[in-house]
Amino acid sequence: MTKEEPSSQLSINTKSRPLPSVEAQLEEVGGEHKYQLKVFVIFAIQWILAAFVIMGQPYLFMSPRFECQDPRDPSRVIECTELEQGCKKKIVKPNSQHSVVFEFGLYCENSNLVYIASCITFTMAAVLSLLFAQFAEYRGRKLALLCAYMLGAVSIFLAPLMSNYWYVVLFYGLAVSGFWSYTTITIVLLAETSSLKYMQYTTTGLMIIWASSEALVPPLSYLFRNWRTFSIIFIALPAIINFGFFYHVYESPR
Repeated sequence: MTKEEPSSQLSINTKSRPLPSVEAQLEEVGGEHKYQLKVFVIFAIQWILAAFVIMGQPYLFMSPRFECQDPRDPSRVIECTELEQGCKKKIVKPNSQHSVVFEFGLYCENSNLVYIASCITFTMAAVLSLLFAQFAEYRGRKLALLCAYMLGAVSIFLAPLMSNYWYVVLFYGLAVSGFWSYTTITIVLLAETSSLKYMQYTTTGLMIIWASSEALVPPLSYLFRNWRTFSIIFIALPAIINFGFFYHVYESPR
């Protein structure tokens, strides 16, 4: 005689429990700890370099100063600009800022080439930032961050090595595009790996660092008057060295 199976067995709750939100998980594991602070410091250093590239364009393309006759005393020579009769004799002061404009003679009748370069640069930045945004959405924030930063760092290293103006424009445009996309993705990554309160602190902190870096560009440009020296020493080499710090940056949980 076989023993009968019990008619009712232990019931299992098959109702699916809702998964906790990312915000709840961050609260559980900690969204305001050493990792967030470490990543903020890494991004802050790299944002200084990005600000030098993007906001340093007026100094890289600064017009030289000219020597002109004083209209009140023709025997005197005074300093003037393009708009102040500087293009009449085109006598450039030798101590002018050694900018891209000075080196390639992009003043007076050639000044339109500077405006064309600006249009090319920011068109490239607008298009590539959209592409990097899609790339970050489908392939992950960290990979997009690495690619954008490397594009900016390598391009700003190559631009000062070029002897052709249009190659300089090309690589400078790629550098601006890379760092522009990089700054956008960093804010997204910080927002997705930090608590709401800490996210507000870090994003505000990055904006303050950006503004402070802008203020550093004029004195540095004055002290180091050659645009190639400034680009390599203060931007390219530190940017390449900082690439190793991405080892400490994790992928976004979203």
